[in-house]
Amino acid sequence: MTHRFDRMEAQLQTFMADVRRDLESQVKVTPSPPEYAPVAPPKPERPKPLPARTSKKSRTKKGTKAKALPKALVPLALFKSEHKVSDKAVEYALEKRKITVERGRWTYNNRNVMVALGKLGQHEFYALFHEREKFQRCEQCPHEL
Repeated sequence: MTHRFDRMEAQLQTFMADVRRDLESQVKVTPSPPEYAPVAPPKPERPKPLPARTSKKSRTKKGTKAKALPKALVPLALFKSEHKVSDKAVEYALEKRKITVERGRWTYNNRNVMVALGKLGQHEFYALFHEREKFQRCEQCPHEL
């Protein structure tokens, strides 16, 4: 495209030179430098963006589609809320590595899960927090190995 503009500019300059010569031959005036600024070639137009797609597919990152959470695992967030243990207490236990967790990328009830508990993690969780005042037991408590 720039090559075309260069050719057009050269043709325009040749045309202007021819017109100037014709005018000078008709009017006997000494040529003076032009009082106008040279015309810059027009900038090429940017292509217009395509209209937004209106597909009903869910948008996820390419190649990173999460698999369903395996049945042996339970999301940590669900487990701690079910047993009424505070986020801060669980975070502290994770920092001190008192609970074994599985890390990955799964989906559970159409939600992303990145931290889950296996049988060992559930047992450690129960052993660590079951004596708390607000601890809520579930049907599987005590979580045996």
